[in-house]
Amino acid sequence: MKWEKVEKNVNMEGTTITYEAVDTMRQLIVQSRKRHIPHANGIGTWDHTTYHVIINGKEIKTLQSLRDAKEYAEKAWKTKRPAGAKIRVIAKRPDSGFYVTNVSDKLESLQKFVGGYIEIVQLYGDVAVICNEEGRIHGLPYNCTIDGISFCGDILIVGTEGEEFCDLDQNFVNSFSYFEQSHVEV
Repeated sequence: MKWEKVEKNVNMEGTTITYEAVDTMRQLIVQSRKRHIPHANGIGTWDHTTYHVIINGKEIKTLQSLRDAKEYAEKAWKTKRPAGAKIRVIAKRPDSGFYVTNVSDKLESLQKFVGGYIEIVQLYGDVAVICNEEGRIHGLPYNCTIDGISFCGDILIVGTEGEEFCDLDQNFVNSFSYFEQSHVEV
């Protein structure tokens, strides 16, 4: 997951830096909070920095390093996504080209898109194709061939994490035209 610094706020109490996970629509944030704390003897101050993981506006964890906070945030984001959340996919219908869209990860929504029971064809470790399990039997029109596997009917190319569907990696989406040229026959 890619992170970018989106805000820095400095005041008398300390410094707050906000990092946002790209492509989460400000729903996944890590804030670095550096506070100036006076020494017990009243001479000078020392700095104390904490890192706060915030998902959907709710602070869920405080950690002591930025790396740990980002790792925790990414794991929490994957497991706390609400059922029926929209995921970024690449879709293709037999009569059109590939396009990036967002679809619900609910089984009923996926079945509706492909027009029947779904079949999952794993392409790579974290990329799969969802197609109609009975597309050939029902005579659905030929769509395309990906890495030697022919698909009939509408398809979705999705990201996977274990047995869950998730957003396609942004790097895969960005380089899809290359993938399409070297792996897809229409």
